[in-house]
Amino acid sequence: MKETGRVLAVSGNAVTVLQDASDACFGCMNLECRRKQGIVIAENKTGLPLPAGCLVETEFSVKTALAQGLFLLLPPFLAFAAAYLLSGLLSPVPKDSLRAAAGVAAFFATGFALYVYRRGHPFKTGPVITRVRGVTGDLPEGA
Repeated sequence: MKETGRVLAVSGNAVTVLQDASDACFGCMNLECRRKQGIVIAENKTGLPLPAGCLVETEFSVKTALAQGLFLLLPPFLAFAAAYLLSGLLSPVPKDSLRAAAGVAAFFATGFALYVYRRGHPFKTGPVITRVRGVTGDLPEGA
């Protein structure tokens, strides 16, 4: 997802960006972003000239988004399959409803465990600046 924001500061390849509030931000559950009030550290891999106040576009790379998605979505499904299969091996006459319940419990337990883990250990990769949309010297109020 592409987001726009204003450059607050530049330090080497690290750029502090104040992201614009958008419809996507309204429904977002990212509490870390809310605490920082839309301030993110983006990477300027292309070496674009970025004076303070310019409007930039940021996004996560496809590779990063896929890696994060697979890490968070694949384990709960694998846990469901493992619990479903193992519950059939442990009980001589397993009922499908009990096996399914064990799988669903493992699915939600794994999902919750990953949620708790990621809250304490967020991904290290951040957004990348992909384009400069405008250059002005005016910083937003309160910045």
